[in-house]
Amino acid sequence: MDFYKEEQILVDSLPMAACVLAGPDHILVAANQSLLLLLQKSGSSIGRPIGAIFPELINQDIYRHLEETIQFPEQSFSGESHLSINKNVNGPLYLKYFLKARINTKGDPYAVLATAVDISQHLVNEKKLLQAEQRQAFLLELSDTLRPLANPAEIQKEAARILGEYLNTSRVGYGDVDRQEQRWFRTDHNWTDGTVDHHHGVHDLAEFGPEVLEALRTGKNLVVNDMLEDARTAAPEMQAAFAALQFRAALTVSLIKDDCFVAAMYVHNKEPRNWTQEEIDLTYEVAERTWAAVQRAQAEKTLRDSEDKFRTLFNTIDEGFCILEVLYDDLNNPVDLLYLLTNEAFENLTGVKSAEGKTLKGIASGAEQFWIDSYSNVAETGKAIRFENYSKVFHKWFNVYASKVGGPSSRQVALVFDDITERKQQEQLKNDFISMVSHELKTPLTTLKAHLQLTERKATQLKDQQIEASVRKSLLQVERMKKLIQGFLDVSRLEEGKIYLNLTEFDLSQLITESLEDFYLLDNTHQLIFKPMGEFQIRGDRDKLGQVINNLLSNAVKYSPKDSKVTITSELNGPAVKVIVRDEGIGIKPQNLDKIFNRFYRVEDKQVEHVSGFGIGLYLCAEIVKYHKGEIGVDSLEGKGSTFWFKLPLLENL
Repeated sequence: MDFYKEEQILVDSLPMAACVLAGPDHILVAANQSLLLLLQKSGSSIGRPIGAIFPELINQDIYRHLEETIQFPEQSFSGESHLSINKNVNGPLYLKYFLKARINTKGDPYAVLATAVDISQHLVNEKKLLQAEQRQAFLLELSDTLRPLANPAEIQKEAARILGEYLNTSRVGYGDVDRQEQRWFRTDHNWTDGTVDHHHGVHDLAEFGPEVLEALRTGKNLVVNDMLEDARTAAPEMQAAFAALQFRAALTVSLIKDDCFVAAMYVHNKEPRNWTQEEIDLTYEVAERTWAAVQRAQAEKTLRDSEDKFRTLFNTIDEGFCILEVLYDDLNNPVDLLYLLTNEAFENLTGVKSAEGKTLKGIASGAEQFWIDSYSNVAETGKAIRFENYSKVFHKWFNVYASKVGGPSSRQVALVFDDITERKQQEQLKNDFISMVSHELKTPLTTLKAHLQLTERKATQLKDQQIEASVRKSLLQVERMKKLIQGFLDVSRLEEGKIYLNLTEFDLSQLITESLEDFYLLDNTHQLIFKPMGEFQIRGDRDKLGQVINNLLSNAVKYSPKDSKVTITSELNGPAVKVIVRDEGIGIKPQNLDKIFNRFYRVEDKQVEHVSGFGIGLYLCAEIVKYHKGEIGVDSLEGKGSTFWFKLPLLENL
């Protein structure tokens, strides 16, 4: 194997998992430590055919590509492969591989250089994204189906049907619970797949035992995968009750409103079933939406049935409620709205106090004509409408149901509405994030970087300075893209609680110096000044804290004029070290300071609309510092620059 020492030196120099395969049997003649760790193999595997090490590869495309790489050495081959390795708890290990023939001095291929990247997590993320899209589509179908329904019984029936068909189960039902004893469960309608009977009526939940009843009263999910095996249902009378209902597995979620057990949704399966957390969460979401739809329908029915019940209704529902009168000018054109009656939620949702007796334009002179015309149309036609629209005056999205009040000559309209601004913002953020993932994370940057590094090394050997300079510029751009992608991956890991810190002891001032040197390679348009006050030994994740420093430097540069100063200081601050990044930029408005570290938050200002970004950099900084038991903050005056700072505990004080 001495002949292949040069190949071992080659793969050891590569920054990714790599190996060299030689001969018709594709013998592993060289492999770096990254590959051996990835494949969970030792150096003893070198010298063996790859097909003997991993027999499952023989029937995969990679084996054919190995043959073709030797047959057509001028071409490169790539693809995806999978191996059954226990390391990956989510399933097989999936690899993205790249194959290139090794050519001897005679111009003949004698081996294949293979590089590999673990894409298992990427595929898992794609699967999660698909599941999220399916869940979103399901919830959209549910909302679209329930929205036009005005009968609470029909709402419950349709919600049960949609959930049952989606989960492919035996029976689904929704019902109310009496508020006095919180034990009598009434279900008027349920859905079945035809293999079990419908089960209607009033049921005493106490018959299922005190443990079950207490769990439901406190909002805990009741999950039974197999009633014959579950200790809670082992009693003969319990098993008899379950058998009478024709199911072996059950999932019940309870709804708690104002500390009271008010409703529940149950899912029954004829055979044993291991309920997943996704199924439990989805059932709860359907129960919540069913509750909201039932409450809305009941509120709308009450409005239609009796004006005498208005006061009781609007003081008990969570939605905003008001009765208004449309005002017209001499030409019978609608010009304003007069508020006659409002509830407490109206004030909470709009921020308008004591609106009764006031007009819309008196409250908000810039109110859009759209609202006046919409309610005028309801008053004139008597036809109720439901719509969603953004109010520029209140800076909110509203979901509104408007219906006519009184006889034919009445110009009064009743509104039931809710603030859906957060939902709209979340939908926009989700769409932006999905778009980013689909376009950015599919780029095979690791393979591209490997090619560029190989090209750079070759150019250096050939002393081709033009190509070498071009390749280095390309590598800088690849590095920037990697940091962008890493930022989004870090956000995802933070949301899932999977952030990992590689803790070591080091000098923070030295890290700042290195970060400044690296930053100068990417951007030398500003005067970067570092004023260290000595060495500060800390314990932390060097790479992630370097990311914090780079993000703060990047922001300082982006939001300050060229050739201006950016000053970095590290100083002792009690039991901690304080790092300060001060710029001479545009500063931050006071109303934005408390939101600046929020996830996906970007300042909406004409001065910064030309600055690119997704609003995750400062959020990541705050989270990383928090994970290090530190503090982060900002001091700024508009037009006077900003000072970002963070504190970390010194090693001696840990």
